[in-house]
Amino acid sequence: MLKIESDSLLINFEHRLSRDFKIFANNIQIKKNAITGIIGKNGSGKTSFIKFLAFNKINNDKHNTFSFIEQIPIELTHLTCAEILSFLNKGLKSIMSLERLGEACGFDLIKDQKINSLSTGESRRLLNFLSLSKANKVILLDEPFNGLDKEFEKKIIDYLANEKSTVLIAAHQAEILLNLSEHLLILDDGIVQNISETEKDGVFTQPSYVLSFNSRITQDNCMKYLGERNGDHEYSFFSQASSCGPEKEMKKILKIIGSNSKNFKEMKKVDGEFFYKNGEIN
Repeated sequence: MLKIESDSLLINFEHRLSRDFKIFANNIQIKKNAITGIIGKNGSGKTSFIKFLAFNKINNDKHNTFSFIEQIPIELTHLTCAEILSFLNKGLKSIMSLERLGEACGFDLIKDQKINSLSTGESRRLLNFLSLSKANKVILLDEPFNGLDKEFEKKIIDYLANEKSTVLIAAHQAEILLNLSEHLLILDDGIVQNISETEKDGVFTQPSYVLSFNSRITQDNCMKYLGERNGDHEYSFFSQASSCGPEKEMKKILKIIGSNSKNFKEMKKVDGEFFYKNGEIN
């Protein structure tokens, strides 16, 4: 078990979202002035966990210590990025900190643009800037790297690595979180667990691919490797553990494509599922 440190926040709650699903956190540690990564496979409850922290008072606090900016209200999207920053000007970091953050998010490049004219990547940069500009709050970030090009992904990672703020990040980019986070939380079917530094090495992802075809494929020798998706003749191919090796994995994929060459449309690599060697995530 992870030792509870004196400079940490403790989170305890149980919140039922439906008859069959609840978020349960028991003595969950959030270290102050450090980054905590939140990982788990799709549907494990990462976003629900963040939203509960954002919109509920924890441990009978008079004021919620968490800050979460999920999106800009549609009523305010006619404003420019600079105007929305002015609108949210209470409790901001120092000018010097904002300058460093602005550089990481490319805020000067978009400050005069209206929010409703921003691209996906620009919108993500704005949300990251507004979220991280809050002072004296525990910052909650949900998929902050989605939509960013490599330049701004690197800049925001470098900023986070060098800025002493209390930040919780939920993301599916395992490599980024493992390198950036001082400690990790893992969600498995709504249950939040602390992961110690020694256990951190057990967390990894297995790569996966999506294969798209023009029509349904049914060959038994293919379907034993593929998982059907909720798409138009799309199939998931998950790596069958590292013991097989990347070359053998690719041979399997090429064999499937070859036996369905006339029907094949495209293949794309996607982020894999989280696994944990002690069995919490599988």
